[in-house]
Amino acid sequence: MSQLRQIIDTAMAVYASESGVNIRVKLVWVNTRCPRQPGGTECGYYVMKLMKEIAYEGFEILDNDNISLGIF
Repeated sequence: MSQLRQIIDTAMAVYASESGVNIRVKLVWVNTRCPRQPGGTECGYYVMKLMKEIAYEGFEILDNDNISLGIF
């Protein structure tokens, strides 16, 4: 995952320099837990369930405590 972080950090720095923005904001990366599919065919269920919960509850549902307790 560090390679993806590096790509995004670089893209943000390039965007800031090309758009003339003088403020440099360092991204804060947060590792979140998420439910895993037990087999190979349930991924659509988990994606749709997460989308529904975000729509109804807002992004607060992504709090690590909610995910680890299985609330979402």
